[in-house]
Amino acid sequence: MANRAASKPANEIFGVADLVIAIGADFPFANLVYRTHPFKFVQIDADKTEFGRHHFLDLGVWSDATYFVQKAIERSQAVAPSPFFKAAVADKKNWQAYLDKLSNKNTDPLEFEPLYKSINEISNDKSVFSIDVGDNIINSFRFLNIGPKNKWVISALFASMGTGIPGAIAAKLSYPDRQVFNIAGDGAFSMVMQDLLTEKKYHLPIINIITSNKTLNFIKSEQDDLKMNHSGIDLEDQDFEMISKGMGVDAVTVSKS
Repeated sequence: MANRAASKPANEIFGVADLVIAIGADFPFANLVYRTHPFKFVQIDADKTEFGRHHFLDLGVWSDATYFVQKAIERSQAVAPSPFFKAAVADKKNWQAYLDKLSNKNTDPLEFEPLYKSINEISNDKSVFSIDVGDNIINSFRFLNIGPKNKWVISALFASMGTGIPGAIAAKLSYPDRQVFNIAGDGAFSMVMQDLLTEKKYHLPIINIITSNKTLNFIKSEQDDLKMNHSGIDLEDQDFEMISKGMGVDAVTVSKS
């Protein structure tokens, strides 16, 4: 992932690339963020209306993404790894080692990185993840193991808090034999937590994970970027275990690694 919900190597590689090929990607901040240096921008999309929407376009290719990649591979020629490629691989390994270090730290109170390690340990290659809006989007991009057989849903375009439970309910109804997770922060979860009753009513075994920091932290980070005084981001603490049990849903509070 690039930009804010990013991996370090993605931003560093993007920051020096002379050619960027965006395959089926709708990246709304591209023109704003990546003006640090000139580069050629090629966009591959099945929808012609997407061409040049978010970045000045050098070339647009109207194509299905998978079909384009298959044809590009067919017409490509093998070359020895370049210094640029080797540096990119080393950068990625360095980043992954950093994430592994964070995932294995032992803290009290519990921090979010080891939590994702536990999710990875109990999930499988068919699990479905509904990820609510907030810091958990960034954290999921960085720490969650998502493979080609998994399914996941986020509200990426409009940052609509409170999509976690509805997405998880839809996932369980659509894929009743799959394991389903709802991952939400305390702010987003509290907007829709009454629908735990819906999960109970229709006997939908969903794993709801709520990370609580008593802050709208995604907005706090944006306010930090602008060097402004924090405004409207503090949340009241809640006992989500007691609330859930009051609705007849099993729950537990975890506070230590």
